Amino acid sequence: MQSKFGKQLDLFLEGNDQVKAKDVAESVPVSEGQLSRMRKGNRQFTNQSVKAIAMMAHAITVNYSAARANHGIISFMIRPGRTDDVLQAFSQQEEEEDDRENIQKSFIRAATTEPKQRSNEQRLLIKQFLKELIEEIGSEITLFIRCCKYLRVDPQPFIDTYNEKLGG
Repeated sequence: MQSKFGKQLDLFLEGNDQVKAKDVAESVPVSEGQLSRMRKGNRQFTNQSVKAIAMMAHAITVNYSAARANHGIISFMIRPGRTDDVLQAFSQQEEEEDDRENIQKSFIRAATTEPKQRSNEQRLLIKQFLKELIEEIGSEITLFIRCCKYLRVDPQPFIDTYNEKLGG
């Protein structure tokens, strides 16, 4: 089964006229055949290969997927059966935000209740809210990346400014 990193690498290579699979393979270093098997999920990416590819590609989706795999960062949202474009990203972001907002007030009441006094329903609600919140964050990141891609704007300066402000 193809990994998310493999999927992001495929998408990067499909939309790139300057970087070819041969270049990526050389950066690892592996043969093009080995890289193909890694991309398809028939062979594992090692931490070293992921790092080498991310450094060589210098593409936000590839780098983010590498960080996700190595450091537990949330992944981009890829929804089967949905188009993979900016309109879908807006739609998904709105759905995730609505889901979170629908339970937020109840979550606040549950979260501010003493842990020993919480009902089973409140405990489940807390878990559900946190699940919805992380999904909304993932859809926001996806929306940002897809908007930048659609507008042909490099997202890296925005990310660098954000990181400088917040010490990321």
